[in-house]
Amino acid sequence: MDRFCQRVFMDSLNVRVTSTPFINLGNDTMMCIGETLRLRADGSNITRVLWSDGSTGPFLDVTKAGTYSVTVFNDCGSYTDQITVDYTQCDPKPTFPNAFSPNNDGRNDFFRPVVRGPMYEYELRIFNRWGELIYLGRDSKKGWDGRYQGQPVGVGTYVWWLTYKKMPNGNPNIIKGEVTVIR
Repeated sequence: MDRFCQRVFMDSLNVRVTSTPFINLGNDTMMCIGETLRLRADGSNITRVLWSDGSTGPFLDVTKAGTYSVTVFNDCGSYTDQITVDYTQCDPKPTFPNAFSPNNDGRNDFFRPVVRGPMYEYELRIFNRWGELIYLGRDSKKGWDGRYQGQPVGVGTYVWWLTYKKMPNGNPNIIKGEVTVIR
């Protein structure tokens, strides 16, 4: 304002306070042969990413043993972190959920084991309450979609039976359990 308060002049200034970027790839880790570890370089205050292999995307998929590093940048500087990933042959040790919701919402739509390591001669059987075989699967990555003869099964509990081998010519392993279909 001038001294007579008749003319007012205004201006503005945007101030952005930021800091050096930070990234944490986590602790060194052991993976099973055949698994993929996705490293992520995302977070606040990051404007540019540079991985040890020269790529610049927000993530790096690791499939081989080694030490991987990432440097993240912004106007205030940079920060680097690294992780060592080792791979080993794992025992399959399949684990199963006790319920799933095959309602095509993109989440938990299939019943299948979580497996670390190779499985041979895999067969997953699902039975209804009358003991009728309603699903037979031979691919551990596909799983049961909650259908029988093309129609959704009813809400309820179903029995499953898994046979597999840890080695190509090994002895068969059998695991049994129950799964509840919810919608």
